[in-house]
Amino acid sequence: MRQELESRGQTPANFPTPPREQMEPAARRRVSLGLILAELVKVQGLDAKPEQTRAVVEEHAQSFEKPDEVVRWYYAERGRLDDVNAVVVEDNVVNWVLAHAAVTDLPVPFDEFMGANR
Repeated sequence: MRQELESRGQTPANFPTPPREQMEPAARRRVSLGLILAELVKVQGLDAKPEQTRAVVEEHAQSFEKPDEVVRWYYAERGRLDDVNAVVVEDNVVNWVLAHAAVTDLPVPFDEFMGANR
């Protein structure tokens, strides 16, 4: 959190930090989900393939006046491609889950669906 604030030009001392007990459950959940997803990606081979990355970059580049320059820009720095690869991996995971999920239709009253009963 401190690094995030500093990266945005903020002084962390100006912002109160919530107590550890308050943040720990969410942090544990986030780390656990990250580990589960990383294992799923590894076991199921859901990493970004170079051709998938290239397709996403080229598709994005088409909305610019000089698409070839945009493609070169992405490939000029590894960090830019890492961002694209993250999107590709996310798409691969979602597609894998959808292909393996069992869907059951369940009628739900509108108010309950919208969270009015909370």
